[in-house]
Amino acid sequence: MTSSRTSVQRILCLAAAWGALSCSSKASSPVDGGALIFPATFRQAGFQMVRACRAPGEHSALNGFTVWVNDAAAAAYDEILSGGGDAGVRTMPDGAVVVKELYQDRACTAVDRWVAMKKIAGFDPAHGDWFWQDVSAAAKVNAEGILPSCSDCHEGRPDNTCIGFGNTNGMDYLCTAP
Repeated sequence: MTSSRTSVQRILCLAAAWGALSCSSKASSPVDGGALIFPATFRQAGFQMVRACRAPGEHSALNGFTVWVNDAAAAAYDEILSGGGDAGVRTMPDGAVVVKELYQDRACTAVDRWVAMKKIAGFDPAHGDWFWQDVSAAAKVNAEGILPSCSDCHEGRPDNTCIGFGNTNGMDYLCTAP
């Protein structure tokens, strides 16, 4: 009986660890009903690549990733990552969408999935009003809404992977290093 209980505890611990490492462990009720918060054609129109292929990454392990921002928010994104500039920009505008495209390889040739965040005024004031979404390469929404595993990491505290960036460092939950 002890062996069975120990096995169950190990499985539960592994499941909890997996959830803590991904940005899709907890989901709230969907706001968009499972619809993508970014267009499937984001690379062709309406979005700018703000971080070219690099590896390793927070969500991509040793594989590559790129970061895209909708046109309306690109200038604010650049200002925040450059330290705020003369305008003192510290928050992304309402409607801003940031998409991190994750790849199956270091050369950024085969898409694995996307993780995205959308600023929705009044959605989650305690966490910058960001709506989070984890999407498969087949464009299936895996998780979305208030995802504590996302907002907690993007907070930027010294005890997580967004050290030196994120909200505690005046970067409105953005973690990608310049």
